Order: sequence, then C-alpha cells, then structure tokens
Amino acid sequence: EMFGFSVLARHFYYGDPLRIAVAPENTPNTAPLTTVTCDLIDPTGVTVASAVELSARDGEWMVEGVYTFEEGDPRGQWTLSLSGQAADGRETAWEFRFLMPGERLTPAHHPRLFFTREELDRRLETQSPREREMVDDFTPQPENFENVDLDAIQEYENLSPEALTGHQFSKVNASSRWSGPISSLARLIESGALRYAFTGDERAGSVAREALLKLCAFKRWNHPWQLARGNHTYYPVGYIIGPVGIGYDLLYPLLSDADKKAVRDGLMEKGIGAFYRDMVEMNRMPSSVTNHIAVIVSNLAVAATAVYGEDPDNPCLEPYLSGILAKMKRFIDRTYYADGSYGEPIGYENMATRDLVEALYVLERNFGIDYTTTTHIEDMYQYPLQGAYSDGRIADFGDAGLRGNWGWGGNPFLWLTYRTQ
Repeated sequence: EMFGFSVLARHFYYGDPLRIAVAPENTPNTAPLTTVTCDLIDPTGVTVASAVELSARDGEWMVEGVYTFEEGDPRGQWTLSLSGQAADGRETAWEFRFLMPGERLTPAHHPRLFFTREELDRRLETQSPREREMVDDFTPQPENFENVDLDAIQEYENLSPEALTGHQFSKVNASSRWSGPISSLARLIESGALRYAFTGDERAGSVAREALLKLCAFKRWNHPWQLARGNHTYYPVGYIIGPVGIGYDLLYPLLSDADKKAVRDGLMEKGIGAFYRDMVEMNRMPSSVTNHIAVIVSNLAVAATAVYGEDPDNPCLEPYLSGILAKMKRFIDRTYYADGSYGEPIGYENMATRDLVEALYVLERNFGIDYTTTTHIEDMYQYPLQGAYSDGRIADFGDAGLRGNWGWGGNPFLWLTYRTQ
C-alpha cells in the first residue's frame, strides 16, 4: 500500500497460463460490485489483454485463460490492472504486479549472477593475451588465502547501543569493532569466491566457504545503536549482503544442503527480512532521495537473485523481491532527473550509480527487468558536466568533499556505457 500497488506471491514462466480469482474487500455500507474487468500490461507498456470480463462465483470474481505466456513475450515485471463498478456508479481500481522471468531459475542454475559456468569457461578459453593479463590483474592471488586465521575473526559482543561512532558519547568506541569482523569476512568471501570461480583454487574456495558460514552465523550485522532505535537496516550492511550473495552463487558446488540453508536463513534474518520491515512495510526514508537506499537495494537485489528458487517454502521470494524492486524504482524515479541531473551531490550520484549498475545487470540478466533504458539513469553522465566549470574543475558540493567518490572507473560504468549507447 505504501507504493500504490500489490504483488502476487507467485511468478509466471514461459508456458504458464494466467487465471484470476479475486474478492473485493468487505467495506460496510457500500453497494456490491456488478462488473469487474482486467487489463494485462507487459513490461514495455503494451496491453496484451484488454477489458477481460470476470464472472462472479461464490463471493469471488474469476476468469480462466486470460493469457498464456510464451517465448517472445517480454521478460520482467508485468501489471494486472483490475477495475470494478457497483450499481451506484462507484468504481474501484487496483494494480497487481508480478514477475515473468521467462525461463525458470532452479538450483541447477549456478553460477547465475554475472555468468554461467559455460559462459565463463568459454570466455577464458578464447581470451586474448591482453584479456588474460586483465583477468590475472583482478583475480585475487593465492597467497591471500594461505595463512588466513578465521578463528581470530570473532563477532564483537560488547557493542554499546549508546552511540554509533563511539567517542565522547559512548563508553567504548565500538564502530570499528562492529564493522571490522563483518567487513573482513565479507572481503574473504567475495575474493575467495572469485578466485575459486576463475581458477578452481579449492583452498580459496574453502576459506571463502568457512567465512560465509561464519558470517551468516553472527547474531547481527547491523549496529546495536541502530537496532535499539528500531532501525533494522543501515546502508553499510548492504556492503555485507552483496558479498554473501556472490559467495552463495560462486561457491555453490562447495556448499552442502545444510550450508545453503544456513546462508539463506542468515540473509533473510539479518538482511532481506530486516529491509522489508523497514523500507517497504514502514517506508522508511520516505522521500527516497538518498544514496543509502541505492547501496541497500542494489546489494539486496544481488543476494535475492542468488538465492531465488532455492527455498522450498517460498521459491519466488515474495513479497521480498518485489519490495526490493519497488524501493529501487522509487529511488531511481525520484533521484535521477530528465535533464540528466541528480538529487544529491556528484559524489553521491557516483556512489549510488556504481552499486545500482551492478544490480541492474543482475536483474536484467536473470529476470528481464530493465531499469536502465526505461529510466533517467541512462542520462546520469550529464550531471558532472552540468556541475563543472569551463576549465574542468568541479565545485565542492558538500560533505562528499571535492573529489569524494568521484570517477566513473570500473566495470559498472563500462557496462552502463555500452548498455545505453
């Protein structure tokens, strides 16, 4: 309701028929509905079924065979728009959204986030000398995993809820004691998983797996100061959630069924579920104009995609996945503008876009969701040009500093450039 629509708890795939059965809410002193119709709208905005009439039966309105999804239909988020009219002329309308990823993602589809095993092997086999050099440069080295002491990385228990940063407002300076262990484990997970995927290094994979399970067994990822004030998610936790999802995806062959469940439970309890409570049900940060949202939803989107289809009790991961998409889309719509500008300082735009682009690639690849060419994020390159002097200098926009988070380097911006050219 915070976002003006509802979501279906199930997703549809190629070959699935769509039937509808709905019941209006019980509203006292209102005339009953006499007609109900629906429109089915695809992700590109095309109405593929219009004014389909529903029949009343046993307190519900239903119709069989609205549509059967087939190959060639656009993948992504579809909309079911329902409209009802009562005898007194009163009209009721509401939208339901759902995902149609095309092919069904199953536990057999790992890795899936950025590439399949076949895609990676084919790319490594056909790489040029220069490409091989680039891969060697970004692949973590084996010595990084030789003398790792995971027993020395422990969750710090004596964290004060008095202040987030410690100093004069707290008995202890607990910020680094909170972030240190979780960040160290997250780095080991992501780097070890990448090395395992690219080289098959079992030592790196083993270290990453142990770090993954240890991190997911921590009691909390958020700081007690935030939890004590009812804030169950906070943007630095996003930087922990993303590596957990990447680890789950790339280390999948090394994980037992018990391992996989432990990771999914950790993600749900300390990441996905906490986000849904704060940012969807309560719509915290209601203006949606903050790069904090970008960090959180981007890393959550990566993690949710990694575990999609795995939980036998909730394979579609709803309503959580649609909640992530709703908050992400609202942030993009309210912060990236038609004239190419952005609602925060330039460094913040770079920080938000860097994480968003990685998530947008994952979402489009796995679900067909395109928030890149259908929003103003494709125009974001204009903002630094608008804020620059003729000699190329950039004004100091505030606490991001003159150069804070500045620069479009790295793979995310390369992908965005090619995707939007």
